[in-house]
Formats: sequence, C-alpha cells, structure tokens
Amino acid sequence: MLERHWRHSFPLRFGPHHITRRAIATVILATWYLGILLLQPAQLRGIGNITSIEQLAYSPDGKLLAIRSDSSLIWDVRRQKEVVRLPCDWSGSIQWRPDGKMLACPNYRHGVEVWDTSQWRIVRTLPNTDVDSLAWSPDGQRLGTVASDGVIIMWEGTTGQALWTQPSDSNYSGKGWFLADGRFITQRIVALHPRAELWDINGNTLSFSPPESSEILQVSRNRTLVAFRYSESFNHYKGSIRIWDSTTGRIVSTIRGHNDVINAAAFSPDDSMIVTVAGSSESGVTDITDHVVRVWRVRDGALLREYYSHSGIVNAVDWSPDGRVIVSGSGYVAVNQWAP
Repeated sequence: MLERHWRHSFPLRFGPHHITRRAIATVILATWYLGILLLQPAQLRGIGNITSIEQLAYSPDGKLLAIRSDSSLIWDVRRQKEVVRLPCDWSGSIQWRPDGKMLACPNYRHGVEVWDTSQWRIVRTLPNTDVDSLAWSPDGQRLGTVASDGVIIMWEGTTGQALWTQPSDSNYSGKGWFLADGRFITQRIVALHPRAELWDINGNTLSFSPPESSEILQVSRNRTLVAFRYSESFNHYKGSIRIWDSTTGRIVSTIRGHNDVINAAAFSPDDSMIVTVAGSSESGVTDITDHVVRVWRVRDGALLREYYSHSGIVNAVDWSPDGRVIVSGSGYVAVNQWAP
C-alpha cells in the first residue's frame, strides 16, 4: 500500500524522459520551504523589560552586544545572557573604543560617561550633557561628540580634556564619524537641510564635495566609505543610499529598493556588503511599511538577499566582526539574528 501510494504521488523515474511536471513542482516546492526555514532568524531570549530598540553595536571582538533602548543592555553573545545595564540616554549613541576596553555613552544627568569594560565602572565623565552622537578616533586617542544643538567638541580620550569646540548655527542635532586618516566628518541640519562638514585634527574646516541633498547614515569598517541616504524626489522618503569614497571623492554605487525611510545600516567586516533596515511611523502616506532586512553588494548596489520576520519598524542593525551574524532590532523589542 505504501509503495503504491509513493508511486502515484511522486511519479519520478530516473530516465531522461520520465521526469514529470508534478515531480518538478514537488522539488521546487520543497526547495522553497527549505529556503524559508533556513532564512528564519534566531531571536535573542531573556533580554528583559526594555522598550523600543534604537541601536545595536557589537564589541570589536564580537563577544558582547550593546543594545540601546531606554537603558543600554550589554549582552554576552556566547552565553546568551545579560552582563550589565548602563544608564545611557535613550536618544544618544553608544560607542565601543576600537580596542574594546572602553565604552562611551551619554547620560543627560551627568554628561558623557566612559566605562571600563573589564569591570564595568565609570572611569571618566565628560561634562557635556544632551549629546546625540559619539565617535572614537581610529587609534582611540580622541572622542568626538555632537550635541543635540549641533555643538561639536573634540576630547582627549585619556584625560578627558576638551581639545577644540565648534559652535553651531543650526540649533539642530547632528552626527559625527572619524575617517581612516583622522578627519572628522559631521552632519548638522541648517535651515532644515542636512549639511555635511569635514574637520581636520585641529578643528579646521576642510573643503569637500559630499553627495547633494543627502544625509550621512554610516561609515565603513575601514573608515573610507560613507553611506549617504537620500530621496529620489522632493516628496519621497529617504529610501535610497549613495556610497561615497572619501579617498577619491567619488560615488561608488547607488542602492535603491526600500519603500520607506532607511533607519540604519552596517557594513560587512570586509566592506564588500552593506545591510540596511527601514520603516517610519511618520511617513505621511498610508500603508507604507518596510520591515525587511536587506543585504546589498557595495561595488554595484546589487540586492543580494532579503530577510523577513520583523512585525514592526526596524530601527537598528549591526554585522558581527567575524561576518557570520547580522542582528536587527525593531520597535517591538525583537532582536533577530540572521546568517548572511
């Protein structure tokens, strides 16, 4: 009976003219189901009572994961458990020093707190409250901050001494990143438009030509490529990306495919790929949803793969230092782990 049922259900014979359409359809369907199963994420469990996830950041050695929400949770990747919670601001970024021995995060009550990651104790507090963005220099000797009013301060990383300050004419928040040669690239909003600026080690303004009408989203691992998000048209969302080479001043590629505002991006360890996430509750148009994690090839902007699982707006993403895992976080407090 079983043999007869098998024969009628899967009439597949191994001759060159005996492969039926039904057998082909069965193989295709099985392959599709297998692909769906393989692309399902592993979700972090036990992260506790936190609200919307705003940032994910692997430590340089990949052993720890910083999860920024209403507090900053440090997660042990191998043991899958919480290490410590830090009283960092919900709105400000947290940044690992390149050697992983220090972590800086803003605390609006006290200033920027620098933590020793071996004992999780504060070793220094910079008297700069209401900071939106932090960035360590490649050698870890300087820490750049951009406040919510756009004021830029460069600090000596060891002593906490302010090296130079650039006032703001915007009164809007900004962001900052270090490039490989030590230059500091920032973005502030002036007259409701993004303005990218470049500074040398002494705080002098440098001339450069960034992509027009674009906002800086992320800098590559080797700190030479800059991802700018932009709108294809005046009334369209910032759902596209230009990859700009800071050494040549040229656009490497253009990435298109998201239906909504791109919220975060992360480069692969070798900078050959970039992962992006999107979504906005204030998009202004009904039924615009984009909860897909997408991976692109940097050199030509080709879409390589897509991951579907988040049920809400995806705010955060990072790529593990060994390149084996992508983590993404949403407003529904889901942290998914993907195998790229």
